Amino acid sequence: MFKQYSHNGMQWTIRDDLEEALLDGLLSRLKSPDSCPELCLIKDNNVRSVFSCITRDKTCPEVFIKYYKNTGLQHALKHMLVQSKAFSEWRVLNRFIEKRIPCPQALAFTEDRSCRILKDSYLITKSLHPAIPLNEYVEQISYKTAFLKKKIEILHALADLVSSLHINGIFYRDLHAGNILIKINDPNAPELFCIDLHKAAVLPRLFQWMKVRDLAQLCNSLPSSRTDKIRFLKQYCKTSMESSSSYHSLLRKVYVKRLQLEKCRIKSRSKRCIKKSSVFEVCRTWHQKYCGRKDFGKTAAQKVITLHVAEREKDTSTAIKTSSKSVLTVHTIDNVQPLCAKGYRYLGIFYSFKNLFRKSRAMKSWVAANSLLVRGIQTPAPLAIIEKKWGPFLRESFIITSWLRNASELNNFIRIQLDTNSKTTKESFIQACARVLRRMHAAGVYHADLKSNNILVSGDAGTGWNFYFIDLDRVSFKNSLSFYQRANNLAQINASISEIMTIKDRLKFFHFYASGTTLFNERKKYYRKILEISRNKITKPYGVSFTEPKKVS
Repeated sequence: MFKQYSHNGMQWTIRDDLEEALLDGLLSRLKSPDSCPELCLIKDNNVRSVFSCITRDKTCPEVFIKYYKNTGLQHALKHMLVQSKAFSEWRVLNRFIEKRIPCPQALAFTEDRSCRILKDSYLITKSLHPAIPLNEYVEQISYKTAFLKKKIEILHALADLVSSLHINGIFYRDLHAGNILIKINDPNAPELFCIDLHKAAVLPRLFQWMKVRDLAQLCNSLPSSRTDKIRFLKQYCKTSMESSSSYHSLLRKVYVKRLQLEKCRIKSRSKRCIKKSSVFEVCRTWHQKYCGRKDFGKTAAQKVITLHVAEREKDTSTAIKTSSKSVLTVHTIDNVQPLCAKGYRYLGIFYSFKNLFRKSRAMKSWVAANSLLVRGIQTPAPLAIIEKKWGPFLRESFIITSWLRNASELNNFIRIQLDTNSKTTKESFIQACARVLRRMHAAGVYHADLKSNNILVSGDAGTGWNFYFIDLDRVSFKNSLSFYQRANNLAQINASISEIMTIKDRLKFFHFYASGTTLFNERKKYYRKILEISRNKITKPYGVSFTEPKKVS
């Protein structure tokens, strides 16, 4: 079934029916991918590159080539004891075919080793074109009523596939909708295929927690409603011959596991912005540290910072905001949308010494902004940060974000743009604002400086309002917020909103914020604490006062 083939000193394992000339042609194209029109780069990150290649061979017109990279010494030492990802996937793919589980056909693989130390590895499989990832397909049909029947058929087919995996003792370990491809040749019988199998394990028998983990991971990745997920799990239990009592137990376990996995996903994604990846780049020198999005680029970041520094040193009157600690400016480069640059000034040697043991304010803002976006909370898109240093000592730092030209600060929006004469519009706005804050707090986000100046608003009653949080260097992320943290955030907003919002409006805000939660039962306790904190705030700039009336003797 398989044979050995040597090419440029590398020993390949290939299928008997694969022509050696075809493999030679593929490998020669890989040497110069940029100059080869038949070779198309699909994915590229620090771990692997994936190419599709048109071969013009009748039996195998298109193939996929996975190139697993050597990521460093730790990777090399690990794979002295553990099989390479290419070999793991090659072995699992062949086991899948033996068990008649749909997957790409494995054609060839190799490992480039020197003294048992793994350098690179390659895997070649047959293409499944025109199949697309399941999550993309479900997203396309989710909101189309005409496709409701088709969506149910796909969910049933998916449940049958996952049930088949578990019956055959396969613990997928990376079972999400992006790793399942769908091909619809027959509208009544969608075909599903499993891909990216290097983590999968074929075991004699699966424990319950393994099944729960696979199901929870898949449910989290499906862009579908709660009803669809319940329908999927019911069909899974039916195909797996599970009883009705075990179905309810499974449902509870899957729900708990989904929450755990989602927390882990958010935590992991939040850290990606300070590491090299397919989206972000990181550069360090003795004098500078740079983190930024690859699609923005370090060159563009340097241009913006140069313009910012020139404007700061020449004339700060043109800056959007100036203080003893920071300067905010707006610039346009290469005729694209305006960009906002915020620079944090050098405040002396004690400031530099303190930052040896903590993140700079720009870095805190950068991490917080990306963490908010991961949690589905809006903020101006973070593009890059630059820290200028003297060796380990921080001199100054900068963060670059997109500039929201149509957005206004919350208090200004209420006073100038919001139609406060319309009772319906005013109430809808209060409800929208309260829901955004409730969602932020439910996600464990605490903004220690949440006054109205740090919330930008755009939109109108017709299209809906968008709320963006800014000045994020004092944002922290917790499992759950304490009573004081919630009350403090509510008081900060309460004390920085003008008297256009009446006492009745402010009580409505808390009603919408706490409605449907246990917080509503503690409303009197919250009212007292919010008023107590509000009285200690500087409220004069916002045209509102919370001082107690003087008693007449």
